[in-house]
Amino acid sequence: MRVAALSILVCLLEFVALASAEQRTWTSADGKFSVEAELLEINGPAVKIKTAAGKEISLPLTKLSQKDRDYVLVEKKKRAATKPAGPATADATAIGDVAAADKPMTTRPQTRNSKGPQLGPINIKPRNIIYTLDVPAGAQLNQDLPQERIVAGPQFALMVQDYGDLKAFRDRYAPGNPLDVAIKQKLVDDETTVIYVVQGGLIDRPTIVFATEVKVGDAKLLCYNSEIESKPWTADDVAFMIKCAKTARLATAADQKSGSKPLVVAGKEPKLTPVEFTTRNVTYTFSMPVGATTDNFGDGPEGNSRVQINEQEILEMRPGSKEDLQGFKSYFGPKNMKGYVIKKTLIDDDTTVEYIVHNPARGVDEVVFIVVVPAGDKMIVCHNSMVLQNNSTAEDAALLIKCAKTLKMK
Repeated sequence: MRVAALSILVCLLEFVALASAEQRTWTSADGKFSVEAELLEINGPAVKIKTAAGKEISLPLTKLSQKDRDYVLVEKKKRAATKPAGPATADATAIGDVAAADKPMTTRPQTRNSKGPQLGPINIKPRNIIYTLDVPAGAQLNQDLPQERIVAGPQFALMVQDYGDLKAFRDRYAPGNPLDVAIKQKLVDDETTVIYVVQGGLIDRPTIVFATEVKVGDAKLLCYNSEIESKPWTADDVAFMIKCAKTARLATAADQKSGSKPLVVAGKEPKLTPVEFTTRNVTYTFSMPVGATTDNFGDGPEGNSRVQINEQEILEMRPGSKEDLQGFKSYFGPKNMKGYVIKKTLIDDDTTVEYIVHNPARGVDEVVFIVVVPAGDKMIVCHNSMVLQNNSTAEDAALLIKCAKTLKMK
């Protein structure tokens, strides 16, 4: 009985230690939205947090800032250390004939000629341009903003984005980085590819990380993996992912035509129809272009909503307040962290802010907006600029603002 009571007490103490996680500021990937909350659970590529008001929110890691992702990685290691050791389990089987167990690393990963997985094309669309890559047959595409993630089994998780560069990747592991991770070995470090073996801080085993730049036409894709996956990647796994990344090319003309198109063509607006969406357990309705669909992303009642046409996101919606207007202005303001430059202010009133901004990461000007709409006893924030990948025209933005202002509680 004493042993049982002691076991229960230990479990309770561990539970209290985890449940009393610190309140901290969580920030969205674009830096515009933040909330004070504590970390409750880490569930693979998502986390559950609890706000000071007691609301529980589930969010994919890709919706959070890099600082938050680093924090989650640290917490994941801490919590793993508090769990009692269980029976050893074998690592998941690697793709093809690449073993999941660690192997000696070469100075440069070698491309294997032995039998491997069958490859097939997959289309990705970081913005409005569609690219094709050859990846393992059956690979799944997770459109996790602000990058796309191609997953094929436990040994293949390739992130692809059309902005950023190798300098940012190198800086992530430079001395003094937030994770206190050290570069143990540089396998490759040239103009197009960086491969490191990293370890330190709470990364308790040598882990291979890589990034490679792939030029496609006038664009440049950055393809990489992440230590947050905690996969036992080998040098062969990394070589294989880089090989697949370098097959990136523009999709066929037919595929490009199947992508998103401007909503307003030659000054003519599309027909509108009532569309419903539900967020935080409340249903709303507004007018949207014919063919628009709505869904929720993020688990549970705290998930935000979005509008899509032909699988292209055109608007996001969530409860908020007029304070979000100021947050939007600050995000693009003179001292913003990402170097955005406001080229022109189109609207700036007590409900709506709309800018033309220059995005230095992509070298283009983009139309971004936010509008706060009263609906019953709520205020709903609608915006097109979560990750600046919509490529909206001024005409499209004007149409979406008009549609947003038709929003009302059902």
